[in-house]
Amino acid sequence: MKETVPGITTGEFVSNSPDETLDYGQQLGSRLVGGEILLLSGPLGAGKTRFKLYFDEETGLLARQVRYSDTPIGLVPLQVDYADYRDVAGVKVPFKIVITWTDGQSNILLTDVQPNVAIGPERFRKPAAATVK
Repeated sequence: MKETVPGITTGEFVSNSPDETLDYGQQLGSRLVGGEILLLSGPLGAGKTRFKLYFDEETGLLARQVRYSDTPIGLVPLQVDYADYRDVAGVKVPFKIVITWTDGQSNILLTDVQPNVAIGPERFRKPAAATVK
C-alpha cells in the first residue's frame, strides 16, 4: 500500500464483516482533515454491485454516483447525477437528479421538498380494483 496522506494509504482493503468495515471507516475518517478526495471503488455484498462516488470539490456534496451491476451479459452501468442543491430545513437536497442507464435516461426536477410532512393512513389504503369500460 502507498501512503499519500499521512496515515492514509492507497491499495486494497478487504472486510470480512460489517464490524470490520465500520472500524476501518472510523479509522479512516479520524485521519481526514478536510479537502481530501476519496475514491471508494469495489465490490459490495455478494460482489454483484460496484460503485464510484464523485464529490464536488468546492461544496463537498455528492455530484455523481456510478454503479455497475454484474449481469449474465457483463457489467451494466447506472449513473446518477445530482445538481441544484438547495437548503431544506438545514439539509442540502439535490433538486435535479439525472439517472442514466444503458438504453435510457430519467430526469427528476423537484420544485418543492417538505420534510417531515404528516401522511394520513388513507394514502396507504389498497386502491380500488380497475374496471374495464
